[in-house]
Amino acid sequence: MQTQRLAHRGIETAYIDEGAGPLLLLLHGFTGSKLDFADEVLRLAQTHRVIAIDNRGHGESSNTGDPDTYRISTLVEDLASFVGALGLSRIHLLGHSLGGMVAIRYALVAPAQLASLVLMDTSPAPMAMPASAREAFANSLTSLGVDGMVAMMRRRTAPRQIQNGINQIGEAEHWRRLETKLRQMDPVAFHALGMELSGVAAVTDQLSRLKLPTTIIAGESDDPFVAPSRLMAETINGAVLELIEDAAHSPQYENRDAWRAAIDRHLVRSAGNAAWSGAGHQ
Repeated sequence: MQTQRLAHRGIETAYIDEGAGPLLLLLHGFTGSKLDFADEVLRLAQTHRVIAIDNRGHGESSNTGDPDTYRISTLVEDLASFVGALGLSRIHLLGHSLGGMVAIRYALVAPAQLASLVLMDTSPAPMAMPASAREAFANSLTSLGVDGMVAMMRRRTAPRQIQNGINQIGEAEHWRRLETKLRQMDPVAFHALGMELSGVAAVTDQLSRLKLPTTIIAGESDDPFVAPSRLMAETINGAVLELIEDAAHSPQYENRDAWRAAIDRHLVRSAGNAAWSGAGHQ
């Protein structure tokens, strides 16, 4: 899979673009990157055109070094610009965690662009993330550096669900990806978007406006996101809730087979909402 780059809005967005067919666009979460979907893109590309992007401040996209440019509203505008620049439409949009917060807000302002929506381990409201915990992580990263931080994390015993994910992709690959994502992320984005996660305005009261096939996915053990997931499933018209057993915040790793089955059910259910012309992609 080759990384492509799009210059727009004064930044470069790095992305993977594979396959042909109905379009599935994947948005990663906070401190993540398109690497979070690396094991799924080619499988999904057997039946769909799959685009996975790096949000600004993450992965191989631009690091601005400016805290004022790291807002969830800015990420929504980036997504709209990216979609417009590539002429994308009839999008099956999947957002994970922070990416889900972006996806919800994009769906509210640009529903005509979407064929369906998958909201994965995310929330329509600010997350109750203690500032002390966020600052402790940031300070550890600053004082220890990436190598020291990864070494410290490796010494900890992972919960069973997270260890499932590590086992799925292999110890060496898990830590390689984590180190890569930490090295690529703009430290300024870490601080600014971390603040946004706990301070962004809620859109809970707008969810009933969404009128497209929607699936809510959450790891059954992802405690901060299970209640928001149930709320979204109850509030969005016709939404389906998929709680993934034996999984936490990254069910695509932690219970891959169940996650894949949930995604496949969603794509089959929403297929009639996304007639495909095949234009604009070879």
